Amino acid sequence: MERLNKLTLSDLSFDIDVFDEALALEVGDVVAVTHPIGLAAKQMRVTGITGEDGRYRLSLSEYDPAAYSDAVTSDPSSPDTSLPDPGEPTPVAGLSLTEEVFQQQDGTYSSRIRATWAAPAFPFVDHYRINVIQAGEVVQTGTAPASALTWASPAIQEGVSYQVDVLTVSRTAAVSSAASGTLPSLGKQLPPGNVPSITGFEVGGEVRLSWAPAADIDIWRYEVRYGLTTDAWDDARLIDRADTLRLVTRDVPAGTWDFMCKAIDSVGNFSPVEARRTITVTLDNNAFLVDSYEFDAPTVAGLAEFALGRLDDRRRWVTEDGSTVASKFTAALSTYSQPMAAYNTTASAWTSETEDFGLSLSGNWRAEAVATSIVGAHDEYIDIGPDGTSWTPYPMAAKTTGRFARMRIEAAAGEVVYVEIPGASVRVDAVPRQEDGEGTSLSSGGKTITLANDYAAVKSITITPLGTASRSASVDAIVVGDPTSFDVYLFDSATGNQVAGGFRWTLRACNGLHTI
Repeated sequence: MERLNKLTLSDLSFDIDVFDEALALEVGDVVAVTHPIGLAAKQMRVTGITGEDGRYRLSLSEYDPAAYSDAVTSDPSSPDTSLPDPGEPTPVAGLSLTEEVFQQQDGTYSSRIRATWAAPAFPFVDHYRINVIQAGEVVQTGTAPASALTWASPAIQEGVSYQVDVLTVSRTAAVSSAASGTLPSLGKQLPPGNVPSITGFEVGGEVRLSWAPAADIDIWRYEVRYGLTTDAWDDARLIDRADTLRLVTRDVPAGTWDFMCKAIDSVGNFSPVEARRTITVTLDNNAFLVDSYEFDAPTVAGLAEFALGRLDDRRRWVTEDGSTVASKFTAALSTYSQPMAAYNTTASAWTSETEDFGLSLSGNWRAEAVATSIVGAHDEYIDIGPDGTSWTPYPMAAKTTGRFARMRIEAAAGEVVYVEIPGASVRVDAVPRQEDGEGTSLSSGGKTITLANDYAAVKSITITPLGTASRSASVDAIVVGDPTSFDVYLFDSATGNQVAGGFRWTLRACNGLHTI
């Protein structure tokens, strides 16, 4: 019995350096050792002493008086260590299960289980093992590294109840008891994800809206409403339900409105929170598109570009100060409640390339961007100028004259912004001016009509032949700028031959030299 006790109770030995000007210990003495590695007044016998001049090394072996007892003793008289036993890992705490929608590699959507837990008070975690159980059988299994506190399963079946077990595996390959939770899968019954953003502008009383797709297994349509900026979704008025990502409407009266969008799935569930965009609607019902351009080659400062995955075909940027993760997140990650990008502190700017519209254009200039503030509030501008070097900034909309345009998105230090393209564009719409007159066509060649004013874009030209003969008219060689002109041809309706004759013309166009 004494031999068994000695083998089980005296199995610890180590060397320790001590500083002592007049060491009074001798081989055979028993000392109590306390050390941060996990020793608390551990009883040890001195088996060797080396060194001199105040620095000594003690060779120590575990001492336990129970080793001399003829009764079997299981536990040492003084604990070997205050650290937990690597062979007895502690289960995780606070296990929670949620069902989430995700996009698979083939582009389709499905749902999966997201397990989240708190780290156990156990320093020897090697990894976590996660088992997904259905009807008593393990149907999915996976692992998560010691640094991870969450795990996502592969796709799951709709309408089935699952049990999830999370086990702590120590560095000695010991396994803890399971922390368990249950989750009935909803699948298509889950509400769709929120619409990430909605953008739009108005010109001539016509509102043009577009939005990013929501994530869901079976998106059916998107419902678009409008209301006062203080209105809730339920108080807003329905515009339409669209099965596309765009909507054009003339049904909204003049005023400043919040346009809202929610996703609807096949079982009638709405996404929880609507996307909003404030737009002012005017009564310029005759305005028409003069020109537009979509930006795709920006320059950035204080922003980092990233992709969401292999199938991501959009370009995305977020404010980034360049600091390393280790220097930025010095405390436990659980203490940081905001998205990681929110902790960037540098100023950032996203500036599009400059677009030359070729002529000086007058009308309603409107820019559109997919930009979201993560921290604070960013600023958005459209810069308009005559020569590409001097600029006048406007808050994304202006009634002015210009030839060159660019877009800027800026966030001051302490503000964090997210930007993506496609979605950054500028367009020029104008209320047309009208000019009319009369002329006589030629029997050969076109009759050139030169306008009294100079125009940047033509919306329509109407030719009305005069007289009683049946004739048709054609317009060709439309030239804008200084001067603006077009050619007119008349044809005999019976023979199809070109003829000379009188006609009246009406032109509606945007005057590039006149500010509307």
